[in-house]
Amino acid sequence: MIYECELMPHEFQSQGEKPAVEERKDRLRILVAEDSPTNRLVAAMNLEQTGYVTEIVDNGLRAIQALEEKDFDLVLMDVFMPEVDGLEATRIIRQRECGSGRRIPIIAMTATDTQEHRERCLEAGMDGIVFKPVNGDELRRVIAPVLPRIRAARAQDSRRGERSNVSPPVDLAEALDVVDGDVGLLRDVVAMFLQEYREQVTALEEALVCQDAPGVESAAHRLKGVLGNVGGMPARDLARRLEAVGEQGQLGGGAVTVLEELKAEIERVVAFYSDPGWERNILGDASNPSFDNLV
Repeated sequence: MIYECELMPHEFQSQGEKPAVEERKDRLRILVAEDSPTNRLVAAMNLEQTGYVTEIVDNGLRAIQALEEKDFDLVLMDVFMPEVDGLEATRIIRQRECGSGRRIPIIAMTATDTQEHRERCLEAGMDGIVFKPVNGDELRRVIAPVLPRIRAARAQDSRRGERSNVSPPVDLAEALDVVDGDVGLLRDVVAMFLQEYREQVTALEEALVCQDAPGVESAAHRLKGVLGNVGGMPARDLARRLEAVGEQGQLGGGAVTVLEELKAEIERVVAFYSDPGWERNILGDASNPSFDNLV
């Protein structure tokens, strides 16, 4: 069974008012998978107080189906449920995400507080754990570390919508995964990339001009790693193609074409990170209250 709820802050409910459509759209969309009616009620009440938009399902199978049908920012997943439990549901969700460039945060809800149980949850692909009985403070505490990834994913979706025929140069969610959500560390990685990318591109160009296949393979391999670290996925894929060309020793005219495409994609990555707005996509805008009540 699926329970759909749009749970808004108490001040709107008490005044009989609803917030503007734009404000509702900006609220976190949370899928809750919980088989206990009592625990569903507790979760709904706590989420209501924070103003989330939620949908509640009663087992892991329905959680998987809901994620296929709708977009959510976060999943609160009970571990022990009938049909498909939370651990297996999470494994299936992670398998289906492979190659999509997306990884929705999944928070385990459980009453079992042991190290072994924690490890099982994390090994299944969950991003955090909240222990029952769940209260609002605990929910905010466990959700706070994944907020940068949620903001990055929303920004990525927005750019896809604006430029549906052109792949965005950077996947911020991928970049954040590399640094375990540490925005400060990502900032340092980006700064290093901006300082060093020209030298690495020059090394690749020179190796190709000299028909140095091992040199092309080595330089492309380094660029592939650097671009992956900053989430430059289209450019990374082009670097991977040049790495394969160097490995096979096939340095014909096609390699030059791929190199020019790679250089153009790298410039798109540089332009993306040269705009200070990329950090606002993760950290939020202090003038926009959409996420203010999440931490």
